Amino acid sequence: MEYEKEVIDFIIDYPKPVHLLKMSGDGRFIATIHEGDNWINIWDVQERILFSQFKNETFAFEDIYYREWENIYDDSMIFSRDSKYLIIGIDIGLVKVYNIEQKVQQYSYDFFKLEGKNINRCFDWGVYDAPHTYLEISEDGNYLAISCSCAIDPQSGDGDIGTWDIYPEPIRTVFVIDLRTGDIRFKHTFPEGRIASIAFSSDEQYFAAAISSGELILWDLYNKKIIYRDEKFSWCNFTDTIIRKRIAFDTSGRKMFYSAFKSIKVLDILTLESSEFGLKEDPLPDALLSVNTDFGYVLGVSQFYKNLFIWDISSEEMVCVGPHLQYEPRKIQISEEIVVVIYASSIEIYDSSSLELVSIIEGKKTENYFGYSPKDISRDCSVLAVLSKDDRENTESVIKISIHKIKQI
Repeated sequence: MEYEKEVIDFIIDYPKPVHLLKMSGDGRFIATIHEGDNWINIWDVQERILFSQFKNETFAFEDIYYREWENIYDDSMIFSRDSKYLIIGIDIGLVKVYNIEQKVQQYSYDFFKLEGKNINRCFDWGVYDAPHTYLEISEDGNYLAISCSCAIDPQSGDGDIGTWDIYPEPIRTVFVIDLRTGDIRFKHTFPEGRIASIAFSSDEQYFAAAISSGELILWDLYNKKIIYRDEKFSWCNFTDTIIRKRIAFDTSGRKMFYSAFKSIKVLDILTLESSEFGLKEDPLPDALLSVNTDFGYVLGVSQFYKNLFIWDISSEEMVCVGPHLQYEPRKIQISEEIVVVIYASSIEIYDSSSLELVSIIEGKKTENYFGYSPKDISRDCSVLAVLSKDDRENTESVIKISIHKIKQI
């Protein structure tokens, strides 16, 4: 297959460099947070204008790189599926919900009453690196899940790996918010471990959360009851210890997929019967998963072996196994034609039928974010937004975002 890319340069005259960039699922909006700035900016991609702007009153984003740890991470800002809301998580448990069309702040939460204080100043252990709030939104945008995540420096503290199960409450707790009312639907705190993955079913009836010590729980959101537990959830890659998408549901919301040591486990939610699949030669510990709800594929990356794979839900067969990836991906996404793998500083595009590499897109790295390049993708993989270099002279206050529109020839 062959593809063509239409690249449109979106030039923003703004005095502060971009810290974080997120794209709405329909590709209409781009939201940016800038270093040394208090504003959250939402840009209309088609009209190439500033659509709305919100001021962060909690503390100035100018503090981001003058604090000991970053407080805004890649999964700390998301759009609702209908692009009605922009939600941002700040530090540990501070969450703001903005109504884009009405241009107002809809809800505000401080779940752990830390008031923007760094987690290492609130708890005894000093080994929590990059603490931040992780956000996950349901398919129809009615529910928002909030948890807290951070990396751990194994060289810090006393080095006793056996004590890693004793974590502060914020990274053992998950909240579910009803965005229609702003009410907390439920809260659950695990007695040990740390949150490793959370996910909603596509019909919004079920919610799953799993922790580092291996426990996975599935709730019925309607009656807030636990309907399934498993102690064999796999989360064993210590080079990527933050929350990732290790749980996924199919289109009907009746099948759940999750990492389970040397395989991917498939749960039939109606019967609570499970089966497993994996690669013939290599196990799949700690797999990063993505399910395409339109075409019935499970896309995954074995985080240990870094192999791409595609599994067909209807035939329950492996479609193909792709190449060994050079780096650990931050995000993966699949459409009928392409697979998109997003790394810290670049994007790779693969043919979904053969998993052959067809394109690489490099982004401009931020000065202070450890080689990270702000970027994001629309839900159908047709539009990519990447912070790009501007080679023109006198462009210190000019931000260049390249919009890549991808289509099959």
